[in-house]
Amino acid sequence: MKDDTSLLSAENLSACWDKTEVIHAVNTSFSEGEFICVLGPNGSGKSTFLTLLSGLTLPSLKITEGTCRLNGTETEAFSSRERAGFITLLPQNESYTWNYSVLEAVRMGRYAQSNGLLSYSEEDNRAAQEALEMAEIAHLADRHIFELSGGELQSVLIARSLAQNTPAMILDEPFTFLDAGKSDRLLHLLYDISRKQNKCIIISMHDINSAPRFAERILLFSKGSLLADGKVSTVFTAENMEKAYGTPFSLYTHPVYGIPQVCPVER
Repeated sequence: MKDDTSLLSAENLSACWDKTEVIHAVNTSFSEGEFICVLGPNGSGKSTFLTLLSGLTLPSLKITEGTCRLNGTETEAFSSRERAGFITLLPQNESYTWNYSVLEAVRMGRYAQSNGLLSYSEEDNRAAQEALEMAEIAHLADRHIFELSGGELQSVLIARSLAQNTPAMILDEPFTFLDAGKSDRLLHLLYDISRKQNKCIIISMHDINSAPRFAERILLFSKGSLLADGKVSTVFTAENMEKAYGTPFSLYTHPVYGIPQVCPVER
């Protein structure tokens, strides 16, 4: 539901790709300091919802009802540069056309804070360098984008998102191509940033068992609708997971962390 103090919100949001409805009547809001995981099967509407929430406009994607808001104002009222000062969006499957150096690519995250692509400040350079270090890729700073592995490139995109340094970060499956250890360290990093810097961080992921370890709140999508939205204890259940993913799950407790986990089981 809408909260007047929320940083981001969706109000009765429905949307279509061309003429096919892909989001239906979603109501939710997000506040500073929240760490939220978004779950759901392929094609459930996660990526489309996050795109709309960020304010990014795409030719074939149209809001048919409702709206998204940033600090209470309709997101479409902001220019792209103004939005980039508040919201970081890391979409799926992003690529580069030009063979930038890693440092140049990460520094592009400072666009909203800079005077233009050719006039980065010392603060911009410092933020980019810190982001490289946080993402564990400082040693790649002088390498070029086209030379990198898929996992290295994904780390560059995460570093660019960190350099942008906005109140809200929307990361759509950011750990694609990353190994388990790197993914776990970056999840810890993002969680700590959310806590220490009071940022709203929203992450979609397919590793559903990682969500209860970090998230205070989970959004679960199914067939374009928000099936569940709330605390881990109420959303992360075998019943909800079966409704969303269309397969039975067994619920058990993690032997180390004491958090709920699920495992698909045969019917």
